[in-house]
Amino acid sequence: MREELRLMKLRAAVLLARSREARARATRALEHARLLRGDSADLRQQADELRESKRPDDP
Repeated sequence: MREELRLMKLRAAVLLARSREARARATRALEHARLLRGDSADLRQQADELRESKRPDDP
C-alpha cells in the first residue's frame, strides 16, 4: 500500500512537471521505483508515452 502511494506520487510529479528537465527527472524516478518493485513488464512503453506527452506550455 505504501509503495503504491509512492508510485502514484511519482506519476503525478511526471504529469505536473513544468519543464522538460523536471519531467525527465520525475520519469527516471518513476522508472527506478517500478524497477525496484518489479513492475517492469510494460515499463518501457509507459515511460516512452510519458516522455512523448507534452504539456500545453511546452515549446
